[in-house]
Parts: sequence; C-alpha cells; structure tokens
Amino acid sequence: MNYTLPKGISCRKEIIQNSVAYIIRHENLGDLGRIVVSEKKGMCHFSSEVVGDPQDPTTKRRLEILEPITKSMIAEIEKSTQSKMKETDSHHFQQNIMPNYHKIPSKILPCLKCNQIVALLIFAENADNQAAMEDYYRLMYPKIKEMNVESWIVGKEQIIRHQNIITYVMKVWPQKDEIAYKISFDEFNQKIKKLQNGHCLN
Repeated sequence: MNYTLPKGISCRKEIIQNSVAYIIRHENLGDLGRIVVSEKKGMCHFSSEVVGDPQDPTTKRRLEILEPITKSMIAEIEKSTQSKMKETDSHHFQQNIMPNYHKIPSKILPCLKCNQIVALLIFAENADNQAAMEDYYRLMYPKIKEMNVESWIVGKEQIIRHQNIITYVMKVWPQKDEIAYKISFDEFNQKIKKLQNGHCLN
C-alpha cells in the first residue's frame, strides 16, 4: 500500500488470525481505530472501526479524524490489490470498544467526614505524553462515568533533583482537560485533600 498519512498520524500493522489490521494512531488523541482487511469468497472485506465508548464525546472527535483517512486507505488497498469490496459498505464505521486486558490501578478517595466517595485516581504509570494519557482515559471511560466523581489520570512520575517529584496529570471528570499538565506531588496532594476536606462544607 502506497499511502502518505496526514501529519501527526501513524499506522501500525497487526496480523489477526487470517486478517490484517491497520491501527491508526493520533499524536495527541492516541489510538483512533483500525481497518481490518480479510478475504471472504475471493473478495476483500473491509471493516472500519472507531475505538471508544459511543457516549464518550472524544469518540466523535476520533471518528471525524479517522473517517477520511480510512476512506483513502481503503481506496489505496483496493487499487493495489485490484479488488473491490462488495459484501458490505466499506465506509460504515463499527463501534469497537477495545477490551482492556491489562489491570489498570486506581484509587477511590472518600470524604474525610462522611466517607462518601469524592474522587477517583487512575494511575497510568507509563504515560508520559498526551496520547498515552488519552489511551488510559478511553479505556477507563465506562468506569469514570459509572463513578461520576471528580476523576484524574495520574501519569508517569518524574524525579527532578532538589525539587518535589513531578507527575503528569489530566482531569477527566466531570469536565475533561484538553491537555495533561505537570504538577508537583505536594501541589496535587493539597488539591485532593482540599476536595476531601471540603465535601461536607458544600
């Protein structure tokens, strides 16, 4: 396939049983979705899939970026293989909430007075950039929505000599930050303690 991806977009190829999957990734939003190419009855079958929960607003953003890319890629694959897909609509997107096979550590924080849950921390221990943080948010969205409390993704720690440890964080509920940012442990812990102490005062 001879296709030049737009700036900020990358693609990796994976073999899935008798199919080939092209995973499309955005430099800031993480994984967007994939095209799965398989052969059925001598014809190429294309499946376009956007990843994420359909109720997550970010999923719509992924789809808007992904759709023109997958259409162009499918056209290029058809051209290079000299085959046409006739069994299904190649531009129809399926919803693909990728299963999370890895245990993602998290912690619920109670009000220090009434013990009601007031916050959720999700630990993305290897996340040190925006795309990685978005991947964790996408995977944990159903849990974040279910808990319905103030929630943060807490990324990889960075130790800076003579300073407090810095961590990468992104608030994701009830309002989602557009970008993750760095904050010292002391400052972040003060923010969380203020939330726990202030719950019953509101």
